[in-house]
Amino acid sequence: GIKSALVITNAFHIARSRMIFDYVCGDKVHLDYLPVSDDKIDKSVLEQRKKTEAELIKFYENLFSSFDKGDLSAVHDFIFNPQNKYYRLYRELEKKLSGKMVLYL
Repeated sequence: GIKSALVITNAFHIARSRMIFDYVCGDKVHLDYLPVSDDKIDKSVLEQRKKTEAELIKFYENLFSSFDKGDLSAVHDFIFNPQNKYYRLYRELEKKLSGKMVLYL
C-alpha cells in the first residue's frame, strides 16, 4: 500500500538507484530521489565506484529491456531463479567486480 517514497543514497549511486526503483515500482509508487554528497569519499575510491556504477548501469539497462516496469514477477525471477540468464550474468558480474564494491557507513 505504499504510495510514495524518498530514496536517499550517495550521489555516485543515484542514477542506478533511480533506474532500479523506477523499474521495480513502475507507476505504482511516486518516487523522489535525494543524492547525498560524495565529498567525504576518497577521490580514488570514488573514481573506482563511478566505473563500477557504469558497468552496473549497462547490466541493468540490458536486464530491464527484457521486462515491463513494475513487473514484480520478472524482478523476482531475476533475483531468485538460477535458471534465469540475467541471474547468471549478474553473478558473473558480481565476481568480476568483487573487491571493487565498497560500502560506506
